[in-house]
Amino acid sequence: MAVNLNSKESPPAVFYANPLRMALSVLRHFGVGAMLGFVRLMAFCKYPASLMDRFTPRSVPPTLEELLARAPNARRRKQIELAFTGSAMDLVDRFLPDRKRHRTLRALVPSPRCSRRTRGRSRRAARCVSCTPSRRTRAAD
Repeated sequence: MAVNLNSKESPPAVFYANPLRMALSVLRHFGVGAMLGFVRLMAFCKYPASLMDRFTPRSVPPTLEELLARAPNARRRKQIELAFTGSAMDLVDRFLPDRKRHRTLRALVPSPRCSRRTRGRSRRAARCVSCTPSRRTRAAD
């Protein structure tokens, strides 16, 4: 069991080894919206993950253009674009929209993606690309 605390006003996020107990904890502390948000996020990520062909030895990863060409319809193309060019916060905003009630969960979802960092010209220029606004969001500002 692990616990993450965010603020005094937010309930703690308790992680259990038992998935059913974990689901009940999220349901009890964060509500039905958070539970459905996680289910929808997992369903959303399933299709882009299936396209990656990660387990074929000595294969070159497909380019974004190749992935988009393989998409059967416009909805899947949009899903691929959001998954591979959008930021983690784009997905968090889509699946956990309640900023106040889901504060703790919203802080935890992008954490695994932020552990992978890209390097700029120097080591001091490292930044988290997944938590920065996507190009689409920056262009609108």
